[in-house]
Amino acid sequence: MASLLLHNDSKNSFDDVIIALMTVCGHDEIQAEQCALLAHYKGSYEIKDASEMFEATMIAVPLVSFGLKVSIKV
Repeated sequence: MASLLLHNDSKNSFDDVIIALMTVCGHDEIQAEQCALLAHYKGSYEIKDASEMFEATMIAVPLVSFGLKVSIKV
């Protein structure tokens, strides 16, 4: 089991984060906004549980290409 964490950063706007989460993770707008806010206020937030490291990596790579800071916790 692997968890994908979204980390707060000072370079991306909330809109940028929301668009990336909707595009890559398939979140609806409300879910993406909630994840962005939680990451902002908590420092990081678990946005996705994956069954294996490969699955988490396949989601993390495009999020990084959007400029987001993410990590995978195993």
